[in-house]
Amino acid sequence: SSGNTFYIVPALTAFVSVVATALLARATGTDTLGEGIVLGLVVAIGYAVVILMNTASFEFAKPDRWTWGAIDATYHGLGLLLAAVILALLP
Repeated sequence: SSGNTFYIVPALTAFVSVVATALLARATGTDTLGEGIVLGLVVAIGYAVVILMNTASFEFAKPDRWTWGAIDATYHGLGLLLAAVILALLP
Protein backbone atom coordinates (compact mmCIF):
# COMPACT_ATOMS: atom_id res chain seq x y z
CA SER A 1 0.00 0.00 0.00
CA SER A 2 1.05 3.61 -0.35
CA GLY A 3 1.36 3.90 3.44
CA ASN A 4 4.21 1.41 3.47
CA THR A 5 5.86 3.08 0.48
CA PHE A 6 6.00 6.29 2.50
CA TYR A 7 8.48 4.58 4.85
CA ILE A 8 10.13 1.92 2.69
CA VAL A 9 11.30 4.08 -0.24
CA PRO A 10 13.08 6.73 1.89
CA ALA A 11 14.70 4.01 4.03
CA LEU A 12 15.97 2.15 0.97
CA THR A 13 17.24 5.26 -0.79
CA ALA A 14 19.00 6.46 2.39
CA PHE A 15 20.61 3.02 2.74
CA VAL A 16 21.85 3.10 -0.87
CA SER A 17 23.25 6.62 -0.35
CA VAL A 18 25.11 5.56 2.78
CA VAL A 19 26.51 2.45 1.08
CA ALA A 20 27.72 4.59 -1.85
CA THR A 21 29.30 7.04 0.60
CA ALA A 22 30.96 4.14 2.44
CA LEU A 23 32.41 2.87 -0.84
CA LEU A 24 33.77 6.33 -1.61
CA ALA A 25 35.20 6.61 1.92
CA ARG A 26 36.99 3.30 1.54
CA ALA A 27 38.24 4.11 -1.98
CA THR A 28 39.65 7.46 -0.84
CA GLY A 29 41.06 6.17 2.45
CA THR A 30 38.89 8.54 4.46
CA ASP A 31 39.60 7.78 8.11
CA THR A 32 39.79 11.06 10.05
CA LEU A 33 37.20 13.58 11.17
CA GLY A 34 38.50 16.21 8.76
CA GLU A 35 38.49 13.81 5.81
CA GLY A 36 34.97 12.69 6.77
CA ILE A 37 33.77 16.29 6.73
CA VAL A 38 35.36 16.90 3.33
CA LEU A 39 33.87 13.69 1.90
CA GLY A 40 30.49 14.55 3.41
CA LEU A 41 30.52 18.03 1.89
CA VAL A 42 31.56 16.69 -1.51
CA VAL A 43 28.82 14.06 -1.48
CA ALA A 44 26.20 16.38 0.03
CA ILE A 45 26.81 19.35 -2.23
CA GLY A 46 27.99 17.43 -5.28
CA TYR A 47 25.05 15.06 -5.38
CA ALA A 48 22.20 15.65 -2.95
CA VAL A 49 21.94 19.43 -2.97
CA VAL A 50 22.45 19.75 -6.72
CA ILE A 51 19.92 17.04 -7.56
CA LEU A 52 17.29 18.29 -5.12
CA MET A 53 17.58 21.92 -6.20
CA ASN A 54 17.32 20.81 -9.82
CA THR A 55 14.20 18.85 -8.90
CA ALA A 56 12.81 21.90 -7.09
CA SER A 57 13.08 23.91 -10.28
CA PHE A 58 10.40 21.65 -11.79
CA GLU A 59 8.09 21.41 -8.75
CA PHE A 60 5.49 23.82 -10.07
CA ALA A 61 2.72 22.34 -7.90
CA LYS A 62 4.43 23.38 -4.66
CA PRO A 63 3.56 26.84 -3.32
CA ASP A 64 7.20 27.92 -2.79
CA ARG A 65 9.28 25.36 -4.63
CA TRP A 66 12.66 26.98 -3.89
CA THR A 67 12.05 27.04 -0.15
CA TRP A 68 10.87 23.44 -0.33
CA GLY A 69 13.96 22.50 -2.35
CA ALA A 70 16.30 24.30 0.05
CA ILE A 71 14.77 22.57 3.07
CA ASP A 72 14.89 19.17 1.38
CA ALA A 73 18.46 19.68 0.13
CA THR A 74 19.64 20.82 3.56
CA TYR A 75 18.01 17.83 5.24
CA HIS A 76 19.61 15.31 2.89
CA GLY A 77 22.91 17.17 2.73
CA LEU A 78 23.29 17.19 6.52
CA GLY A 79 22.32 13.52 6.65
CA LEU A 80 25.04 12.61 4.15
CA LEU A 81 27.56 14.80 5.94
CA LEU A 82 26.79 13.05 9.22
CA ALA A 83 26.96 9.63 7.55
CA ALA A 84 30.36 10.43 6.01
CA VAL A 85 31.77 11.58 9.36
CA ILE A 86 30.49 8.44 11.11
CA LEU A 87 31.86 6.22 8.33
CA ALA A 88 35.25 7.95 8.51
CA LEU A 89 35.49 7.36 12.26
CA LEU A 90 34.46 3.70 12.18
CA PRO A 91 37.36 1.32 12.80
